[in-house]
Amino acid sequence: MDVQFLGKKILRGSKTSLLKIGSMVIKIPLALSACKELLQEKKSIAAAKNDPHFAKYIPRYQHIGPMTLLPYIAPLENKATHETIMQRYFAQSFHKRNSWQRVPIHKLWNHELFFKFIDKTTPESRKKWEHIFDTIVAPQSSSHGDFFLENILGNEKKLFFIDWGYYQKTSSRYFDLINYAIFSKKLPEKTWSEYWEKLYNDSTTHLYNVPVNDQLLIAYALWKTSIE
Repeated sequence: MDVQFLGKKILRGSKTSLLKIGSMVIKIPLALSACKELLQEKKSIAAAKNDPHFAKYIPRYQHIGPMTLLPYIAPLENKATHETIMQRYFAQSFHKRNSWQRVPIHKLWNHELFFKFIDKTTPESRKKWEHIFDTIVAPQSSSHGDFFLENILGNEKKLFFIDWGYYQKTSSRYFDLINYAIFSKKLPEKTWSEYWEKLYNDSTTHLYNVPVNDQLLIAYALWKTSIE
């Protein structure tokens, strides 16, 4: 039986290991923090299964104690087809965007840690940041929350998404779009903020044929900073 570790490192940054045994993959937590993350992912998967958009992209997960099992699904291999496949996905993902309610971004994610950081470092700026969170708006929808190429498996006929720990029912799918656009081009030695800055300075108007604007790019940057 074929047994191998997946990924560039045996121990991933999340303190888990991915072990492929035959046609199955086992995600093994190697720290208490990893156990908590997998428990959160289990809850997120249960919620995503009730999501009309995302339910069809969830692999068949099994949970045994602290471990997660799922069928092995090959990643998107042919880089030449990535753009076409993802452009088609985003077209489907955003086809109802005009019906999404636009809300202040403070309603889209838990920003408690962000404001704790502000209170600790520059408390005098808190009111300014509260005003920004109240005035910048973004369309509200569900989102995967950790959307980049390594979490997308399958082929042009069928896609599957993994690592659901950051799934939110009431977030914004624009965060998935911008995150994918940045991390599909980001080099390992670079930061996401460098690529974000280029998108912002270039006055980007579309990503994968989906209209975007400065407010959405700023909302993404605040969201990304808050969750990291």
